[in-house]
Amino acid sequence: MTVLVTGVRGGIGGNVLARLAAEDIPARGTSTEPSGPETARLDLAAPDPADLAAALDGVDRVFLYTQPGGIDAFVDAARKAGVQLVVQLSSSAVRMPGAATNSIARRHREVEEALAASGLGHTVLHPHALAHNSLSWTPSIRAHRTVEIPHPDARLAFVDPDDVARVAVEVLRHGGREGESLYLTGPESLSHRDQVGILAEVLGHPIAVRALTDEEAHARRPSRIPPAVFDEMLASSARAVTAPPDITTTIEDVTGVRARTYREWAVRNRARF
Repeated sequence: MTVLVTGVRGGIGGNVLARLAAEDIPARGTSTEPSGPETARLDLAAPDPADLAAALDGVDRVFLYTQPGGIDAFVDAARKAGVQLVVQLSSSAVRMPGAATNSIARRHREVEEALAASGLGHTVLHPHALAHNSLSWTPSIRAHRTVEIPHPDARLAFVDPDDVARVAVEVLRHGGREGESLYLTGPESLSHRDQVGILAEVLGHPIAVRALTDEEAHARRPSRIPPAVFDEMLASSARAVTAPPDITTTIEDVTGVRARTYREWAVRNRARF
């Protein structure tokens, strides 16, 4: 078995590659900005055919994170290379209310549909809100001991990215879940305000919470996120105030180990705050 791991500069892809290496499973990674001999250049948004063929040479399993623009080229190349199993990192957005008209959900769903129609064995991962997203609060916590966020009482089931990687590696190693979509959540429903409280306890100092209006949040919108997409994100956050997520046991069902809590993630990552 040889595994190709795409997007290794991301928090989950890099973790998957490291776990495979630790288990002596032959694997190599790809990135748009490769570093090191174990990583090849591949831009899956608009893949170069030669890069794609080289990346897939001798590969029979793939951990895939991509946007719709490159999925048709990937599917064609994967078929030619004899790939047997694709584990796709998608998004729980495809399961949420309003998914039919949500642009984030639509992009991920297009990739899922292409894989479903491809004839390739495939398993889809739908992680809920990732715990490491709270690292975006680090500058404000360090400078002002404050977190400013819209809808701080939105409740989510924050999932440890390491748990997502553990599920991916388990499925890549053993298969047996072809055609399944796995909804991955943490073991508890927490609000952003709860998260901040946990971080304050872990870091040993108080952290204030200030609720941003949608207008204030838009003024701070990262330039890489289009305004319309940001509106969808705000709407999803607002819904989560009164509609907490379902909690699943999928991580434990697949790996045999319980999903870790946000507190456990925070303790492990306290130096990053």
